[in-house]
Amino acid sequence: MNQWGERYLPETVASMIKGTDDRILMTMDGVWRIAMSARIDEALRALSLLEDEAAKVQRPRIAGLRASLTKGPAGLREAARKVQETPARSPSSQIPVVA
Repeated sequence: MNQWGERYLPETVASMIKGTDDRILMTMDGVWRIAMSARIDEALRALSLLEDEAAKVQRPRIAGLRASLTKGPAGLREAARKVQETPARSPSSQIPVVA
């Protein structure tokens, strides 16, 4: 992305999401948080329309979105880094051997 895009794209996206003509200079983190909040709002609206079984599936999704919002982009990157550094466990090492 060129310098113009780095400066004005977050501002434009934030204005579009906000639905106003106010151009508030936002950081990429701010734009991400606005977008995540919008996703949570959509998931909550969908939850109100769902039957019981489908709502049971939707609630953990909403909880995951809220957890992501709480962690923020930096927290999610850190969590991903920790997962990548964790040695993989083979499925066979988790299953007890019955002799």
